[in-house]
Amino acid sequence: MKRKLLLATILLTMFSLSACGENDKKAVISVAENSTESSSAAYAKDGSPDAEATVVDSEIHLANIENLDEQIEAVQRNYELWIAKDDIYPYYYAITDLDNNGRIEIISTTEQGTGFYTYTDIYEVNEEFLAIEPVNWEKELGESEPDIYCDSWFAAYDATTDTYEYYLYDVLRISVAENYVINNVFSLKDGIVTNKCVGYQHALINEEAPEDEPSTTMTYYDENDEEISESDYVDLFDKEMEGKEEMILYLGWTTEPSTDALRDSAEEFSVVKSIAE
Repeated sequence: MKRKLLLATILLTMFSLSACGENDKKAVISVAENSTESSSAAYAKDGSPDAEATVVDSEIHLANIENLDEQIEAVQRNYELWIAKDDIYPYYYAITDLDNNGRIEIISTTEQGTGFYTYTDIYEVNEEFLAIEPVNWEKELGESEPDIYCDSWFAAYDATTDTYEYYLYDVLRISVAENYVINNVFSLKDGIVTNKCVGYQHALINEEAPEDEPSTTMTYYDENDEEISESDYVDLFDKEMEGKEEMILYLGWTTEPSTDALRDSAEEFSVVKSIAE
């Protein structure tokens, strides 16, 4: 239900995003670490969940990794691999363990241009904990990437494949009058990123429409580009989550590549069960 309310918020605000800055697309949440109390906050515009969930227990906490400092040092030693070379647009970094294999990743992501195009690179600490290696993420030229830069993601654990899935939107501005919202299921397993589009929404403003007629045309599609109803589109993520253990992932982003900043990012990372309805 909350995902449906959240999607409605995105659909209503997607055009206003074209006039917003970078920080307007970033989720603003506040979660007490290891809290077992409910808290509430407004949904963010960018498609991330808020903190309106009861935390049952922590599924992943990087603080539980015995050699976390050693791994962060490996990331820092290989600074030149993941640090942004382009200083025109801001880059954001986060320490994660998206596949829960005990080896951390460093995510480097940026949103560029008036179209909100997202570009992301991910490196994972190797099995010897001495270096980092790029994950295998096959991208086609011009392919849209999910809007990763937000403080929390919807997530689910698929026990049948031992995979953690993350449900991310991608807001694309084609022009002042045209926008897309793309629904992605994102995962990392065995060093390979899978990013699957499960559907999308297209919005087009007719600036010449009479005042007594709707000025925006909304059209919805499934992963095969077949037109679907609005209700079917709203249910896309719910259907993907069926039979899986629903969770929420929290990330700590930084613009500073220092060791202390990376440690702080690692401390903020967690994946928790939620029973929010």
